[in-house]
Amino acid sequence: MKRSWQKPVLWIVIAVAVFGFLRVKFGGIAPTPEAFAAHTSFDDAMAQSELSGKPVLLMATADWCGPCQILKRGALSDPAITAWIAEKTVPAYADFTDGNTAEAQHLGRLLGIRSFPTLVMIRDGVEVSRREGVVSTGSLLKWLEQAGG
Repeated sequence: MKRSWQKPVLWIVIAVAVFGFLRVKFGGIAPTPEAFAAHTSFDDAMAQSELSGKPVLLMATADWCGPCQILKRGALSDPAITAWIAEKTVPAYADFTDGNTAEAQHLGRLLGIRSFPTLVMIRDGVEVSRREGVVSTGSLLKWLEQAGG
């Protein structure tokens, strides 16, 4: 008699093993980049932006997202990027690790977040630019300068 449950269980075991290996290989969950360490919510950042005149730079990320961890350890950990973000923007951090939270669902709909990592520059309540995926330090700095004006 053939057991129909064995094949799906085998795939689940393989997937968990691969995920565990990749997590160990790439150092697990990267720390929050210094520029976003305050974990400022989108709503709070928008209020601060209105007072300061600086644009909001939103980072949409998730702990389970491999490219997010690469971006956090790479370009977003560069001191030049950290300084630029701190000086010229109001950084906001949106954690989509549990996409079922009310905040994640609201931001996902409001900003059309479809992939991770996503960086969104917002000036005067209007999105002016968006960058999705992993990017080098040089490319990120160029994008920030163009988007942040």
